[in-house]
Amino acid sequence: MMRSIKMVGLAFVAVLALSAVAAASASASDLIKFSKTGTFEGTGGTATLEVSNGKVVTCETSTTKGEITSEDHGTALVLFDKCTTKVSIVTLECQTTGFAKGSIEIPHLLILLGSDENPTVKMNPAVLLQASNEAGEPTSIEFTCGPVLGQEAKILVMGSVIGLVKNIANKEIELSLAKGSKAGEQQDRLFWDLSEEGVENKLTSTATGAEKFENLESNEQTTAKLKGTGGTEIQIEE
Repeated sequence: MMRSIKMVGLAFVAVLALSAVAAASASASDLIKFSKTGTFEGTGGTATLEVSNGKVVTCETSTTKGEITSEDHGTALVLFDKCTTKVSIVTLECQTTGFAKGSIEIPHLLILLGSDENPTVKMNPAVLLQASNEAGEPTSIEFTCGPVLGQEAKILVMGSVIGLVKNIANKEIELSLAKGSKAGEQQDRLFWDLSEEGVENKLTSTATGAEKFENLESNEQTTAKLKGTGGTEIQIEE
């Protein structure tokens, strides 16, 4: 995996593109892999972006459509709905420019498969999620919330985030992104794949306008379910 993919990118809405993964055995040389190329779709529940200063953006639901491009790569479009935040005591709707109020989109989410633990010691199947452009280069997520008193809050989220994978039902998987021990901290931060060892990943958020803060550490919390479509099977191999 290219190092450039690791340090910038994902945004809070990574939430769904969790999926279409198949876990390989937990031996030192094996990492999780997609079972085959094809397409997948998914749905998710509440997704939360929490900033270290206590700012929270919450979306009630999410949907995902994606494509498996190789045994350890995929891309997805993720749409979050009913997204809100608070400025003082006022609840504001948040949206990507050009979308309805409350809707935030990640048009191109890169999915990379690996482990959140050194596979020579222990292996927890994991997925690294990062927003990218059509060329696969890291980018950021931007959305606005408001207005309040005639001014919007513009929020920019950069970085990448790791979700843990587990089998939940026949031909479906679940991706879980969890909070660490304090506000803004992600539970899982180190990522291993076949070319990188223990690369650290994190999110940062910046706000301008009705809210003002810069490059503050952030976490994403959510769970989502994914299943293959068009004949694609999602499996976890023992």
